[in-house]
Amino acid sequence: MKKLLYILVVISLVGCQTAEAIPTQTVIANTPTLFLTSTPTNTPTTIPTSTPSSTPKTCPAVNPDIKYHLPEDPYYLIKIQSITHFLNAGGDPNQLSEYFTINIENLNNDSVPDILVQEGSVFKVLTLFSCINGNYEEQLVGNDPEVSDIIDIMAVKDFNRNGVPEVFYKELGCFGLRCGGLGIIEWDGEKFSRILKDKERRRDKYVNVNSATMSEPQDVYLKDLDGDGIPEFVWTGEVTSEWHGDHWLYYPQRLATHIYKWDGENYSALPVEYASPAFRFQAVQDGDRFSSAEEYQKALGFYKMAINNNDLGWWSEDRWLYINGQHGFGPCANSGTPCPPPTPDPKERPILSAYATFRVMLVHVLTNNLDEAEKTYQRILKTYPVDNLGFPIAEMATSFWNEYQASQNIAEACAQSITYITKHTDVLTILEGAHSGQQIPYKNHPYEVCPFK
Repeated sequence: MKKLLYILVVISLVGCQTAEAIPTQTVIANTPTLFLTSTPTNTPTTIPTSTPSSTPKTCPAVNPDIKYHLPEDPYYLIKIQSITHFLNAGGDPNQLSEYFTINIENLNNDSVPDILVQEGSVFKVLTLFSCINGNYEEQLVGNDPEVSDIIDIMAVKDFNRNGVPEVFYKELGCFGLRCGGLGIIEWDGEKFSRILKDKERRRDKYVNVNSATMSEPQDVYLKDLDGDGIPEFVWTGEVTSEWHGDHWLYYPQRLATHIYKWDGENYSALPVEYASPAFRFQAVQDGDRFSSAEEYQKALGFYKMAINNNDLGWWSEDRWLYINGQHGFGPCANSGTPCPPPTPDPKERPILSAYATFRVMLVHVLTNNLDEAEKTYQRILKTYPVDNLGFPIAEMATSFWNEYQASQNIAEACAQSITYITKHTDVLTILEGAHSGQQIPYKNHPYEVCPFK
């Protein structure tokens, strides 16, 4: 089987220098409280066992006289071919443990053992060999195949109670193990499939993928978070250590928790949960993530935080430069004259508060609570008149509201808002937050201000 080689590479940047304490607010990444909502519990679906359309051939019987010999060629495809020939000649799979890390399991209920093989000394490749119609064949496993420094098979068990076990695995790789991957494999009745589902941004859209990757991975574990008897696959990370220059390059970062929940067909990604916001723009973006995921009560909680919480910090490009300078990076460190402490942008809070109120209006429209939507719209007009720094958001809200009243079409109303805000890059810059590695990229993707169809 032809496979692609997938390699995750992260280039380490320069380390941090010793610096004085920052007199401005810093972010403390606290572990978020995990509480799953608005995700229905699905009745597990029974997956059939291996049932070929024709009478299957007998799988090779084990012949103890057959010996496995590791090929001299180190290329992993040569090794995979040698394993295939060995198993089909009747070789005992236990012999492979002399050269590889192996797991022997019955993964498709056909009474014939399936063999998971991890091979390699620097890079590890995870491969599955299963007897199909009388012959052992390499199966589709990992990311064609997954390559890393460390592969750890975390569990082989029928957690989703559909009659066949899942194979949960994690990987760590790149320099200093600063990137990782997750995967889940299961027999679907005809073949082995990857059943972990996530989304990745590629250019101007999100695409569905059947694996997960993360920078700076930390803990990964299986735990039943919502009490339905089926554990979720949980993964935390995305925060670079303070000793490394990337910590400040992408500052502020928050601990991210990715959760994959069984939905009856796959283990699908729930919205990413971040540690509590330290800055106002982070609260706004958390609200946007949850509203896009149709978790409207959570979204409203973050929007109200962004509007009312006086303890949230302010953020700007100047503040990012100043903090980097305090740690020996950027023009504030290299100009010879330290940059003076920055002051808040007077536009930031009005823009963020007005935008959060606009998104509250959208939530009410999405939930067909039009009376509250109109009250919220009127509140925007009253709170952010023409002489208020938040007025551009009021104009954006008006462009949405007028179109929605005329067409009753939320996609067309959103298009009007997007057309308006595209002309106000200063507003999009404030919404995005400078340089944070976890921000929503409003400047390049202004449709994020109103992404509903």
